[in-house]
Amino acid sequence: MTVYVLETNADGSGLDILKPGKLKKILVTDDLSSYSLDPWYACIDKTNVIDFDTFYKGVSHNHWPHGQPTCVISNSDKHILEAVALSEHLRLPSPDKEIFCLYMSKLQLRINSILIGLPVPYFAQCNTVEALLWASEMLTFPVVIKPAFKGDSIAATICYDSEDVMVVAQAAFSGKEPQCLLVEEFISGPSYTAELLIDHAGEISLLGFTNHERNLLGEFLTLAYTFPVSVEKKYSAQLLEYVSRLHAKETSLLLNVEFIIDLKTDSVVVMDINPRVGEGMLSRMISENLGVNIFDIFIDVWMQKKPTLPLLRNAEVMSHFFLFTEKVGHFEFDQSRLEMNGLSSIYHQQQYVADADAVLKNNYVLFPLISLLIKCPSSQLAHDIKSFLISYLRSRFFFKEK
Repeated sequence: MTVYVLETNADGSGLDILKPGKLKKILVTDDLSSYSLDPWYACIDKTNVIDFDTFYKGVSHNHWPHGQPTCVISNSDKHILEAVALSEHLRLPSPDKEIFCLYMSKLQLRINSILIGLPVPYFAQCNTVEALLWASEMLTFPVVIKPAFKGDSIAATICYDSEDVMVVAQAAFSGKEPQCLLVEEFISGPSYTAELLIDHAGEISLLGFTNHERNLLGEFLTLAYTFPVSVEKKYSAQLLEYVSRLHAKETSLLLNVEFIIDLKTDSVVVMDINPRVGEGMLSRMISENLGVNIFDIFIDVWMQKKPTLPLLRNAEVMSHFFLFTEKVGHFEFDQSRLEMNGLSSIYHQQQYVADADAVLKNNYVLFPLISLLIKCPSSQLAHDIKSFLISYLRSRFFFKEK
């Protein structure tokens, strides 16, 4: 009973999918080092890691040294459709391919939403620089530009004028591969994701909401996110109705739904639907709350089994946030001061820049210096502790000017 995992997340996280469970799990990757910042990296049994060439040989010759596959799965936008197709080829259980194609295409998601009367932001599809500039001006600034299909190389970016649009256009259309971009109106309001589980009968189970604090300069970067948080019942009801109407197939799925509460219309606007577990530290935060590994639930749902959800949950809240550079110079940080401060709420910390490393400031793409995952009794306390830690850390960063 072996699960073959075609990568985890595009951002080099999600290795907790490999944590021991009832099934043996094999990671398929050509670059294990890309996961070096994942907290679970040091715990990997490298005998349970194979490259794609070895995996494809297994598919072609039905030769599986690690065991016959009972499931081929992925949590990476780049490989998730391939995992569905291979599951179909190997006659293994998996979600419906058609519904996956819908969710993996931002363009098709918006078209289908319009056809059944669901709200979407105003948008245009663009394949050239000229079309991108024209559409951006027609929608009025600011606008958001993003790839039409998940897994593309251009990140979602907010643009305030035509110069910003040209920066994105040059990056998108300079390569040999054709690009299809969406430009859409900027929706002002708080940003959330919802973790949803849908069964064959269309019944939706809400696992929880995550709020996201985002950078609104250049690329959309998440500065901090907290799980679980509360959302007003009227917004929760709107979201569940939206997903229920859109999800017409009799197939089980675990969904990560990105939405904004539009302050102008006082309503939910769904921006994206990911048929997978959320990226970054979110999988660990959800697992901590549920008391079980969210990826074990993901695997059960992928195999079209009904997972057993825990009746009791951990009451504590987790928040993951980053400190970004605001200066140019060489980075120095006294780690012992943070540890000596008695901040018992810190669950995990990761320093991205080594002492004495040169640090550059870039107004277009921010670079994190350090990330912290904290755990505490309430979302309000998590917010207060996060604000304190950011202030505390900033006062103890030292930059030697170049």
